[in-house]
Amino acid sequence: MDQKLYEQVEPKAEFLIQALPYIRDFNQKIVVIEYGCRKYLSPMEEQELMRDIALLKTVGMRPVVVHDTPMGVDKFRENKRVAKLLELCGTKAIGICGIDLHTLNMTLEHGYIPVIVPNDIDNEDVLIDPKDTALEIAVKLEADKLVYLSSHRGIWRDTERTKVYPRLTVDEVRKLLEAGWVTEGVISRVERGFQAVEHGVNRVHILDGRIKHALLVEFFSVAGVGTIGIGLLIHRFTGMSLSGFVLLFNLVMLAAGFLLLGKKFALTTVISSLAYPVLLEVFDAVFGNMAVTEDIILNTVFSGLGIGVS
Repeated sequence: MDQKLYEQVEPKAEFLIQALPYIRDFNQKIVVIEYGCRKYLSPMEEQELMRDIALLKTVGMRPVVVHDTPMGVDKFRENKRVAKLLELCGTKAIGICGIDLHTLNMTLEHGYIPVIVPNDIDNEDVLIDPKDTALEIAVKLEADKLVYLSSHRGIWRDTERTKVYPRLTVDEVRKLLEAGWVTEGVISRVERGFQAVEHGVNRVHILDGRIKHALLVEFFSVAGVGTIGIGLLIHRFTGMSLSGFVLLFNLVMLAAGFLLLGKKFALTTVISSLAYPVLLEVFDAVFGNMAVTEDIILNTVFSGLGIGVS
């Protein structure tokens, strides 16, 4: 292979390798996408976004698209247009008017991407918020993910609005909401996100749809793996703090090591087993969710070094 061509292709191959575990995990999972950023996209950018959604379907996910309609545009014609854009990407898509669970399940089972406009023929003139429709569909379909695509990046973590929190638990979001850190445009999506999680949706994503490949980067990134990722899930379902989970996990491993490897192992590891969760609490209190860098790979390296030192 030509060296220049290899240098162009190699990063893409690396991304696919990193994405493989997520592709396995998300296989056949339903993801409901509220497409609320159309007015911010050029025709070319919109087609790129549709291509990303089609790719989700290609790698085994089951996307459902809910969209709004610009003022003065026929709702049902717009629905047909969005479905056609997806079909141009080589996937099967079909427009659906309103929430019809039987039709939704049937289209998903036959390999189509449902494209939903909130209104049907009986309530064409009624104003229905697509965010509410997306929430209702995500709950009824027991979706793994609910995604809100808009012009909002998420919840800012600095007053200059240069960085957003990449991942938050429900409790953390509530605290930021009470502290006034959640901007007006995001509040409505956060409140619906609370409802979604309470009714069984696994994750809610608030993404800036103007960012190129935002869906792919969000879903197939190297985040939330290992003990810390498990701790976040435990926190969600039991309320146990991350440091508390790590302490419990370490104590279980310590007991197993004592039984299998003897007293010497136990004595040399007991300090680190107790110190690590304490350090987690200290760092969380001082730094919160601050990241060393915006690069996910480098953050993984730095966190690995930190764990090794502790």
